Amino acid sequence: MKHIYYATSNKAKFIDARIFLSGLNPGLIIKQLPIEIPEIQSDNHDEIIKQKVEFVRKSTTAPFIVDDASFYTERFPAFPGAYAKFLNNSLGYEGWKRLFNEGDKIRAVARIGFYNFGETQYFNGEIGGSLSFDETLSEGTFYLNNHMITDDGRVLSDALADPTFLNHRRSALLELSNSVSASNVQSNDKKLEIGERWSSRATIWKELIEDDASYVNYENNYGRVNTLIKKYGPLAEGKALEVGCGTGEAGRILKTANPTLNLLSTDTAGGMLAEAQRQTAEAGLDIEYKQLDITSGALGDEKFGIVISRGVVVSHLPKSNIYDFLESAAYHTDTNGYLLFDFIQNTSVGEIEKPVDAKNEFTLKQMDELLSNFDMKRIDDVGTDNMRVRVVCYQHLNSNEGTQ
Repeated sequence: MKHIYYATSNKAKFIDARIFLSGLNPGLIIKQLPIEIPEIQSDNHDEIIKQKVEFVRKSTTAPFIVDDASFYTERFPAFPGAYAKFLNNSLGYEGWKRLFNEGDKIRAVARIGFYNFGETQYFNGEIGGSLSFDETLSEGTFYLNNHMITDDGRVLSDALADPTFLNHRRSALLELSNSVSASNVQSNDKKLEIGERWSSRATIWKELIEDDASYVNYENNYGRVNTLIKKYGPLAEGKALEVGCGTGEAGRILKTANPTLNLLSTDTAGGMLAEAQRQTAEAGLDIEYKQLDITSGALGDEKFGIVISRGVVVSHLPKSNIYDFLESAAYHTDTNGYLLFDFIQNTSVGEIEKPVDAKNEFTLKQMDELLSNFDMKRIDDVGTDNMRVRVVCYQHLNSNEGTQ
């Protein structure tokens, strides 16, 4: 995973989080989603963060985080909770002083909610301290941050301005960063496993493709992809990219439809690439093959007039790689170029191959929203909402700006 959006209208909070997370995980790109999230009123900290996630997920399909902070005292364990801002204004200095004694223990607690394609994780961070009612700490309006003395002896508002201080929010972000790093390791291992699995099927794949009863021909999925390749391939210019080429049939169809294209076909499965090269040599076509993952940055800033992928690759990926895969595919699609691929809409349709792993499902609306993040507009699709697989073609109509 390389991309996470921070859903907050607070620019300073976003910048602090971006700097902190980038220092922990240099490969992680943090972008702001400047959305106003309602001040949810509840005495349940868990419920507040869940409702914030639900609110934001209606506005974006990208992976995002939201946060919330609360305070808890030793004298009144559930107080003030998430109501600190309200109570600061209503109680004021004298009200707080009547409820608490100098030196009473207090905790500042932050929670991060991280949403990624249907899955939500939560991360907590907290710091301890004590209350102080030193009048020199007040400047008119009572702010709890100005009256909490952290365990290392600093006023919380001062400590929060220190970029080296591991405050409650940064502690939660640290847990998030550790989880993302661990997930990336697991995803890389998973992709290696998937590559080995597909390599083992390389020598039988041609037979499966040619078998009308095979699951790969259910709903004429491959045929529908081939139709769009033949339609848009001749319109493309310059270089072409095939992602997850397998034994290379889709690439050969593209090269035949437009012999002027310089085609690079890629896959992570070495066995599939070897079989693709063998079959392409038999067909007498000139296609370059490379074993690589397009999300790795190995293609640099290279742009292609058409990018194709057949075999619902995005639906096989670990969830942490979905957004990066689509971003990379869009990034490498040149201005006015075409991005053509298929994806699973509904795994429950048809009694076909039992999945080895759970597959990623997307609606057409979700895919449109995802690709719109990268200035891609759908210009064609073959299928209906009640089919297992949808085949789509997008065009990059604007400047191809992106972050790799």
